[in-house]
Amino acid sequence: MTRLLGSRKAALIWLRTPHPELEGRSPLDLLYGKRFEAIEGLVHDLLSGSPG
Repeated sequence: MTRLLGSRKAALIWLRTPHPELEGRSPLDLLYGKRFEAIEGLVHDLLSGSPG
């Protein structure tokens, strides 16, 4: 994630920030809840440049 976002700090901020595509939850919340498919989809969208 640091390669995509540019720094470790930016990656940590992204992990902890609520996201509208995740129903207002943070990626970290979903990782703790073992909802990996939602994070996978969001990261795929980021890498491909296409919105969810």
